[in-house]
Amino acid sequence: MFDRIMALATVGLLAMAVSAGCNHSPENRLVGRWQGKVLVDRSAVEGQIDKKIKNKMAAVLAKGVIDKMLQKFESASITLNFRKNGTYDGSVKGLPGKDRNISGTWKVVSSAGSEIKIEIEQNGKKETTTIAFRGRDEFTIKAPPGVQEIPDGIEFRFRRME
Repeated sequence: MFDRIMALATVGLLAMAVSAGCNHSPENRLVGRWQGKVLVDRSAVEGQIDKKIKNKMAAVLAKGVIDKMLQKFESASITLNFRKNGTYDGSVKGLPGKDRNISGTWKVVSSAGSEIKIEIEQNGKKETTTIAFRGRDEFTIKAPPGVQEIPDGIEFRFRRME
């Protein structure tokens, strides 16, 4: 009797392990709806200004302008919906330029540990970006689809909506 219970328990544990492995593939980790916000490390951004602008008065003026831009970044909202069929869509609101809807295709290029590298195609343009997962329901990314030329000190953090 004990052997039969152990055999059933082993089969059950193996089934759970197999199903858990399937659910945590890089593709499956990303599938779903995500809400993003911009995180700003102001000291890193200001440090870049200090390195590039040697005139102190010009640097102070530039920091004032950058501060207004960073406030806009911090209030931005990004939604992304990655589907199992390799398509995505979403919206970008509050970042420089016009608010916009985005859509395209995506695929995992590689994965290692908590990071996956994906290739995104939008409007015939391909770009590759790295996503770093922070647990099951959160990831960070340097620049989401449709957003380019992001200075150091700015990252995008997404949380699962479902």
